Amino acid sequence: MNIDTKQKHAYLIIAHNNFEQLQLLISLLDDARNDIYLHIDKKATDFSPETIKAQYARLFFVDPISVTWGGHSQIKCEMLLFKSAAPKHYMYYHLISGIDLPLKTQDEIHAFFRKHSGMNFIGYDKVAQETRSFAFRTQYYHIFSNITGKSQSLTKRILRKINTILVRIQALLHIKRKEIVPLYKGANWVSITDEMVQYILSCEKTIKKQFFYSHCGDEVFLQSIAMQSPYRDKITDHSYRAVTWEGVTPRIYRKEDVPQLLASSDLFARKFDSKVDAEAIRLVVEHLTADN
Repeated sequence: MNIDTKQKHAYLIIAHNNFEQLQLLISLLDDARNDIYLHIDKKATDFSPETIKAQYARLFFVDPISVTWGGHSQIKCEMLLFKSAAPKHYMYYHLISGIDLPLKTQDEIHAFFRKHSGMNFIGYDKVAQETRSFAFRTQYYHIFSNITGKSQSLTKRILRKINTILVRIQALLHIKRKEIVPLYKGANWVSITDEMVQYILSCEKTIKKQFFYSHCGDEVFLQSIAMQSPYRDKITDHSYRAVTWEGVTPRIYRKEDVPQLLASSDLFARKFDSKVDAEAIRLVVEHLTADN
């Protein structure tokens, strides 16, 4: 079936492990109305491209970079995915991780976005907006955030301490990066229109200037750019992604969570881990493929 890409959706997936689980995700997105763009972390040593297949959707592997948690490489990775897909001008672009799963069928997802055509689903934290407790992430230069990540090696722990000291020195000396655009914070997993993607890409210089060498800037840059865009009035602060926080990390869903997830209005959920509860994933897959 030959479908104009302007009527299609692009799934932009960031993955670094659990590749058998990733194939299950791909199978649930495998629809002629979708194209799938996949970024596998360059550090992954156990990945074979031939193990990931789609029958109906077109599958594109994006040239990999090494991605570090908390570093601006996460922003680079997202921009790389947007750049890869943007020339085809899709109706919608869905940024998800390799450990997400859809909660609705592709018929239901496409119907939802036809009904709300033109809207951008970008979650942002209204409470954080009032307190601005996250502003330190981009106000100061976090020189080593793109190197350290969550690694517990002695070298990385030392670099994290040095980074903390450098940020404190900047604060004491009142050295702050210019706030080129007002800051907003939210999850980096979004569903946005072609107009929004093209605008974000047009702001690449601003993104590099304000959000590189930040800490967890991937949860700030897209919201901040989008909220000062010409499409601000077409943004809803609900991303239709189910996430349950346990402290500062998302809960890994178990089988007992699945009935409530499937009964919700959310379109996607994160996160799942086959090494923690494969049954939860099986229940979602069976539900979505029951009529096939």
